[in-house]
Amino acid sequence: MQERITRFYNCVGCLMTQQMQSLALESLESFTDLLVQPSYSILPYEHPGLIVRVLLEETEIRYEPAFSEFEVYSCTYFKKWKHLIKH
Repeated sequence: MQERITRFYNCVGCLMTQQMQSLALESLESFTDLLVQPSYSILPYEHPGLIVRVLLEETEIRYEPAFSEFEVYSCTYFKKWKHLIKH
């Protein structure tokens, strides 16, 4: 009887792990779709969800948000998801 219970919980744990991994992958895919126009999009100029402003200040071109800020935001997002998946 104990062996059947152990197998049951192992099976449930495996299914839960698979569901969490699937959820995480779908969430990352949705986040990617925010940044890049999805290939299945029917609108030719669908807004991807990320606004980058190009500013001209005298002789310098500046981006808002700066690419370094965007890198920090996106890396933080992925690190949080990685942490949630592991724990």
